[in-house]
Amino acid sequence: MSKRLALLSILLVLTLSLGSCNLPRATEAPTGPDQLNTLAAQTVVALSTTVASAKTQSPATQAPGQASATPSPLETATLASSATTATPCDRVEFVRDVNYPDDTAVQPGESFTKTWELKNTGSCTWTSGYAVVFTEGESMGAAAATQLTSGSVAPQQVVQVSITLKAPNKAGSFQANFKLRNAAGVVFGLGSDGAKAFWVKVKVAAFTYNFVDNYCKGEW
Repeated sequence: MSKRLALLSILLVLTLSLGSCNLPRATEAPTGPDQLNTLAAQTVVALSTTVASAKTQSPATQAPGQASATPSPLETATLASSATTATPCDRVEFVRDVNYPDDTAVQPGESFTKTWELKNTGSCTWTSGYAVVFTEGESMGAAAATQLTSGSVAPQQVVQVSITLKAPNKAGSFQANFKLRNAAGVVFGLGSDGAKAFWVKVKVAAFTYNFVDNYCKGEW
């Protein structure tokens, strides 16, 4: 009986030993250069496949009816324009001398009519209440005030103004300055500030006795 048990024990040990020899072995990790190169190549192929797969994915599309956000332009700050300067009510501009330009020669005591052309550059209409007034210089017999017009002169219109004068009885250069006066009595003239005058300037020749012209008038 004891022999039979001993034999069975031996057979069991042998059976287990033979079975263990047929079990699959664990895969050994490659250690040689060829095995490392193979693993590197396989890794590169795997990564390339992953990248290609990511590139071929279709882009996300906008859902129907969903408006795309459009960047709005920056609002431009509008600078307040400087206030424009209002045109003064009464301003005058000298256009030209119609006659008797500066330094015209006249005879002593000669009467003449000086005419200017003036432009209304103000914002108010000139009426019959406006006048030409003598301001300074040699008056040459000019009235203190002469009516500017019998009608009206609207802004940007021109008018010819005439004054009757008389040359002094002495030789020399003489100038009379004039400005305008509105219906309210306010005096104004040329320039942006309305402070400048317009004028007439003549040269009076020295008196000479004309013997030929007066020969027949003599008493013999």
